[in-house]
Amino acid sequence: MPTFSHHNIRLSQIEDTPKVLSLYRDVAEKPGGLARLPFEITSHYVENFLKATVSRGLGFVAVDNNDDVVAEIHAYSPEIFCFSHVLTDLTIAVHPRFQGSGIGRALFEQFLSIVASERAHISRVELIARESNERALAFYESLGFEREGEMLGRILNADGSLESDIPMAWQMRAKREQVDVMNGITDLQQLLNSLAPRVLSGEWAFCTPTPAQLDATPRLADEALSTFRESEGLSLLLPIERATELELSFDGSFTGITLDVHSSLHAVGLTAVVATRLGEYGISANVIAAAFHDHVFVQTADAARALDILNSLHGQPC
Repeated sequence: MPTFSHHNIRLSQIEDTPKVLSLYRDVAEKPGGLARLPFEITSHYVENFLKATVSRGLGFVAVDNNDDVVAEIHAYSPEIFCFSHVLTDLTIAVHPRFQGSGIGRALFEQFLSIVASERAHISRVELIARESNERALAFYESLGFEREGEMLGRILNADGSLESDIPMAWQMRAKREQVDVMNGITDLQQLLNSLAPRVLSGEWAFCTPTPAQLDATPRLADEALSTFRESEGLSLLLPIERATELELSFDGSFTGITLDVHSSLHAVGLTAVVATRLGEYGISANVIAAAFHDHVFVQTADAARALDILNSLHGQPC
């Protein structure tokens, strides 16, 4: 089975249409792989959902070493206000060669992580799965989706039989409420005991676009993983491919490592320990504090070594 690295996941683009089309046709050849039959997978269909994804939704592709798309996930909001808080029609496709490699879970986790951290207006993600696909239903439930009834006889199978569709939803509001009641950890020893560093997918560039560049790409800030308004301008943390495409100035490629422990904003010492330990090995640490976690960005060439060093801090006396 082919191996897969989380570093191969990136945001979907309209330009991915031909490669996503090829992926969907390959997946549709396998019975039950997609709701659509192979002849129903058209360029028009793929281009339309990618346009909706880019303009009012969220989508990711996973690419192999040849830059071929081997998996894709997307969902988007309907074009009416009352559903603007919903991402619906969620679809995931994984090439048969990569099924079982963990790539589907990685795509879902990246997707839901971005919804939770960057799409505050989204409180609900919806999908539908056929009742006979018990493996998929169990997989979605493991990610936090809940069944919301049954649409009897909605699916017409190739043999003429009917089966039910199962609507499922992932509720962001409920997730936030569950997290909010858990106070962040302030004790440094407890933080180190619970430290679980996790590499973010992709490579990133710190950029400060000129006013003209921002005017030319008015939604650029929406594509950033993080933003900060400095006196010199708007600082953006962008996928390095996007920064290169727009010919933005940046100083090197960075990889993010999330310290996957719920650290309080009042905690003292965690980032100091992290920065000091990385500094002992000549690795610079650019730390971004968010509401629930700290995120350390290191030069991409140092990422694997940095992850090993941070893992060694787990449980270490402070």
